[in-house]
Amino acid sequence: MKRVLVSLSLLAFLNAALPAEASDLGQAYDQVTKFQPNTDIAALEPGDFISDWQTASTPAQSEPPHGGMFGRIHEAMNQASGAMAMMHNGMAESHWVAGLKERTDFPAQQTGTITDCGARTITHLDLKAKTYYVVSMDQPQAPRAHEGGRPAPGPAPTDDGTKVSMTIVNTALGPKKVFGNDSNGFKSEITMVTTKADGESTTNKMNRKEYVSGASRLWLNCSAAHAEGNPGMMSALNRYNELARIMATRKDSRFTMSSTGPALPSTLAYFEALQFGMGGGGDGGDQGGRQGRGGNIAFMVERDHIRSIAVDDPIFAPPPDFKKVDAP
Repeated sequence: MKRVLVSLSLLAFLNAALPAEASDLGQAYDQVTKFQPNTDIAALEPGDFISDWQTASTPAQSEPPHGGMFGRIHEAMNQASGAMAMMHNGMAESHWVAGLKERTDFPAQQTGTITDCGARTITHLDLKAKTYYVVSMDQPQAPRAHEGGRPAPGPAPTDDGTKVSMTIVNTALGPKKVFGNDSNGFKSEITMVTTKADGESTTNKMNRKEYVSGASRLWLNCSAAHAEGNPGMMSALNRYNELARIMATRKDSRFTMSSTGPALPSTLAYFEALQFGMGGGGDGGDQGGRQGRGGNIAFMVERDHIRSIAVDDPIFAPPPDFKKVDAP
């Protein structure tokens, strides 16, 4: 698990350094992310997107709040149950990005965010209550505790002088129909060595599989937006392709990458999976082998309904029947 957390932390840090790419002709799609413990990535294949979307996007049935001395305990149990349900059913997201704006909705949680890099604002939507509030990316925000008394997330990772060396072996899997769409498949074996300024070195091995579309992959990255919003593991995993492209082209001796096999296209994937641990393949030494046989972790992402969207689409503003409220 420690090796997994190191990989996620590093990917999140590098993800925060990616530049913004804005386009007036935007992109929209629906996505389901699943957590797959102790699974060989070779066995992971696209499922039924419509069924997976319906399952992952259904809001959990919540009980009315309880008062008294056991109220917080009951609330904490509900939150834990909701987290377990999300890991089992998957996380559903709807994405829209165009120009300097991006919106992400989470149907099961009935929430959404609208990021406006031009206005330097983040709009938080409560889709159930039909309310919203706006915060500035540039105005310091006081730390806020989550409901139930849990601490708020810590600050985004900062540059500590770490050196990163990534070696990738790519293999083409050929054409495949995914959710009724034409796609091409690829798999990658990845070795990433991180060396801190004090000389401490860590080696992490990952395996990756994807079936890509022909649609260009659009990103919008305001560093403050990701610090305030949701930079977590899913964002880092979803941006691995872009991370590899940036590492291959940037002029920084601290970030090096070498790869063999076919070049991976910079297009949106209908399906992608990233696995930490050897998962039954490769030679990672005794530690890596033990982890792969008994404790690998994979994340699987399915996408469909990929389409174009205009920069002035009304999706990038709160619906007219939503009421503005004060930020908590």
